[in-house]
Amino acid sequence: MQVEIVDLASVSGVKDNLCYGIARTNEMAEQKAHFYRTDQPLYVYFHLPAGTSQEQREQTRETLKRRYLPMASDVVLVDSIEDVPDGVPFIMGTRGASPQTREHVKQRLDMVLDTTCPYVTSQEAAARRLLEEGCELIFCGLPEYHGLPRLQGIAMLYNKRIFVARRAEDVHLLPLKRSTKIGVILQTTWHMSLAKNVVGELVSRFREVKIIDTSCIDSLGRVPAARRLADESDVVIVVDVGNVARYLEEEIQELSEREERSRRSRVYRIESKRHLKPEWFTQAEKVGVIGGINVRTEILEDVAASIRQLVPVK
Repeated sequence: MQVEIVDLASVSGVKDNLCYGIARTNEMAEQKAHFYRTDQPLYVYFHLPAGTSQEQREQTRETLKRRYLPMASDVVLVDSIEDVPDGVPFIMGTRGASPQTREHVKQRLDMVLDTTCPYVTSQEAAARRLLEEGCELIFCGLPEYHGLPRLQGIAMLYNKRIFVARRAEDVHLLPLKRSTKIGVILQTTWHMSLAKNVVGELVSRFREVKIIDTSCIDSLGRVPAARRLADESDVVIVVDVGNVARYLEEEIQELSEREERSRRSRVYRIESKRHLKPEWFTQAEKVGVIGGINVRTEILEDVAASIRQLVPVK
């Protein structure tokens, strides 16, 4: 049995299979560690999506501790700014926060680093631009997307709300008139091709639709790579730390269910190699392994090695 690992370094331009935003965070932390040190615990705001398991939370915490421990006596991961004591050293995580939260942080905490991903700030700029032009903002992506509270906070600054349209059928539920100006932004970890049905439905329903592609460069490689694995593999394993890669699992499932496809791959999303099951690989000749945005290459290699042990090559 052949096991293939997708390495996206050549596409994203960063090492270790990570997205650009996380690689930038690592670099900023390394630079800061050269001259910053505190004996206090360092608090890190890194919002985790609803449904994140305790194991995923612990994996994220350990990753952040490895990254920031050279700077402090301890690293504390928090989901809410309200959980952070006044005046302590603080780092804004890669996924950022709403303008209201950022202002609150400046007034109350000692900001050491703001590591918000540049693609997140680019998405925010696009949202503001569309709102300033008088558009109703449509977010194309998963309703549990970790950045929605941040985008909702931006919409509130303009006395507006943000509507979510994940699939074409969601467009019919929008309480908007045909004459409404529509502005569309994408989930950063999506690919424009995932939104084409929603966009097509919006164009057919509304007279004026403006679209800004706010997907990050990481998606330019990760989504097409998942599709290729679906075409070439009997089984695809999606390694997901932080519950952010469900869109890859769903894309592979949808491709495999199309009747015209001669090969249908099975897809399983796992947090770690411990969740692998031997029965998944029954009669499989080729297995593909791909990770979410914060999964290191060494983790993918470990998963691949475990698969080879579960199903020895004949």
